[in-house]
Amino acid sequence: MTMPARVLKTKLLGVLQLHLCTTYTYNHKNESTVRGYTANSTIWKANAVQFVYDEKSHLIGKYNADGAPLVEYV
Repeated sequence: MTMPARVLKTKLLGVLQLHLCTTYTYNHKNESTVRGYTANSTIWKANAVQFVYDEKSHLIGKYNADGAPLVEYV
């Protein structure tokens, strides 16, 4: 089964540009859960950002790889 072109464009799984590779992961609700990137051979998990949602799929926070909050929404 093929997906329409407009759907494929919204599913950005990675970008490779000037030794930078960004990876996105999604959960079963199609919410972005983790964004990580590698630059100059760094480990992507060290640069990861985790997205946390409430039960109604509202984004409530972004956290770094250590769990420290980067942004929290009220």
